Order: sequence, then C-alpha cells, then structure tokens
Amino acid sequence: MHLDSRRGGLRELQKLMKMMTTCLKALGWSFIFCFAFMTLWAMLMVEFVHPLMEQMFRDGRAFQDCQECAEQASSVMRANLLLFKTVIAGDSWGRNAAPL
Repeated sequence: MHLDSRRGGLRELQKLMKMMTTCLKALGWSFIFCFAFMTLWAMLMVEFVHPLMEQMFRDGRAFQDCQECAEQASSVMRANLLLFKTVIAGDSWGRNAAPL
C-alpha cells in the first residue's frame, strides 16, 4: 500500500513535467514566430518607411531634436530593435511613431 501511494506521486510529477515541457515548446515556437514576423516587418520598414523618415528629417518636419530617431529604420537590425521597443515594450511610441 505504501508503494502504491509513492507511484501515484511520481505519476503526478511526470504529468507536471510533461505539461511544463509542452508549455516551454509553445513559448519557444511563439518566440520564433514573433521574431520572424517582426523581422519581416522590419525589412518592409527599411524599404518603405526609412526613406520617408530621412525625407522628413532633411526637410525639418520631424526628428530635429533626435538624430538617432531618423536613423532607427536604416537597417533591418535597428528596425527590428525599434519594433521590439515600441510594440512589445511600449517604449518611446510617441517619439518615433507620432511624426510619421
């Protein structure tokens, strides 16, 4: 009888471990898909938004107080970081997105 109760506890532990690995797999795949989609949007941002940002900076319509803001979409890596900061973290949303 004592042995049966011990095996029951191990079954519960096995179920918990299985559920934990399932959750970690889901989190891993969601991170990969999130990174892939944000990189896709960053590529589009470099191609289409960066020329607008440069033109606005040259014309003096926006980003005059922030030189780095005009250059944040100059490469895919910088655009990806900008998207992560603004969409995921919510940092400096108004400073970067409002002038556009």
